[in-house]
Amino acid sequence: YDTLSETGRAQAVATGSWFAAQARPVSMVWHGPRRRQIETAAEVVRHGRLEVPVAEVSGLDEFGEGDEVRTVMTVEGEKDD
Repeated sequence: YDTLSETGRAQAVATGSWFAAQARPVSMVWHGPRRRQIETAAEVVRHGRLEVPVAEVSGLDEFGEGDEVRTVMTVEGEKDD
């Protein structure tokens, strides 16, 4: 269950490549505690050529579809308050 699939790896590579093509700065990469989440973050960082801190956040463990976006938006909003 906690293994990054070939599809997941391809998606992470594509995401990293997308970041590499952007002119927008990335300041940090967060991942959950599961092995496949760590591997996904590593692929994104490598293929995105990102030289940024990478941090584990236990609250990013498991989500339903779209829940991760709402969680990050909430966390980011709370930091600004």
